[in-house]
Amino acid sequence: MIKCYIYQLIIVYWYRIKLQKAQPISKITMSSLSADKKAPDDDQPSSKRHKTVDGQEDIIDLTGEDILPTTHTSNPPPRPPPSPLYLLRVRGIPDWGNQPPLGLHLSYLLTPPMKWIMTSNYMIDLQWLFSACPAMLSAQQLIFVHGEKHPAHLHQAIQAAGISHKTIIHSPPLPIAFGTYHSKFFLVQYERGLRVIIHSANLIYPDCNNKTQGVWFQDFPLKSVDNTDKDAMQNKQQQHQACSSPPPPSSSYNISTSSFERDLQQYVTSLGLPPPLTRQTHNIIALHDFSSARAHLVASVPGYHKGSAAMNSWGH
Repeated sequence: MIKCYIYQLIIVYWYRIKLQKAQPISKITMSSLSADKKAPDDDQPSSKRHKTVDGQEDIIDLTGEDILPTTHTSNPPPRPPPSPLYLLRVRGIPDWGNQPPLGLHLSYLLTPPMKWIMTSNYMIDLQWLFSACPAMLSAQQLIFVHGEKHPAHLHQAIQAAGISHKTIIHSPPLPIAFGTYHSKFFLVQYERGLRVIIHSANLIYPDCNNKTQGVWFQDFPLKSVDNTDKDAMQNKQQQHQACSSPPPPSSSYNISTSSFERDLQQYVTSLGLPPPLTRQTHNIIALHDFSSARAHLVASVPGYHKGSAAMNSWGH
């Protein structure tokens, strides 16, 4: 499973802010939610279960939306500096308990226009998820990687939503007895970049509304290429958008920019997706520049690992 050590990172990050007076630690930040932005309603459970750093030029906002929750108090506290770490909103607690970087709605991170979404989780209540994050339904392709033992309800929800033609449901292999698939993340492709969201909540109503859950996310821009290569690559992507076997990325895009990218690619391989879907996901990741990643990816996969290379590839 992917582990971002969310709670450790929260302590380290805020301690760093205290010592360095909130000096930016990345070129990529997100802005705050405007005061007149109405919080989406994700309180209804389903009927079943469940720049350059010195300036502002390099700040990336993939959606055109702000993501921090607004405050409704007459004398709001100072907003915290941009952070990659948040806690999801918890229902039924005082307002101060949901002040930034707390009180984040999952739907703030899943806003249109989204091209492609890979959703990974142990438990997924799609009926509830689509009601809480309806913008997901507008994505051009959706992939759900899950650990459900009885996934019939996933297929039923996809059919009810009318998106069977653009949705893939996949259960990763579990080569050892009593194994479970617990990775909780979203990969969201936008026209100008890729949003990576790693969190601790099962995608069911109780987990996302009634429990304290950590969220790490960051937006990553497209890799820099000359305009000719970029236009050509975009044309190829559009031509093969609905194809299960997209063309390989150009050499300009195929250069790894960080250990984060390499680790993410390696983890995608371990999911045991159908080969065309594995290639497509690799290609999408390869389009983006992860050199500004503000975290290290520590992934675990089930199975037996032998040899120094395999032992050093995964967390234990």
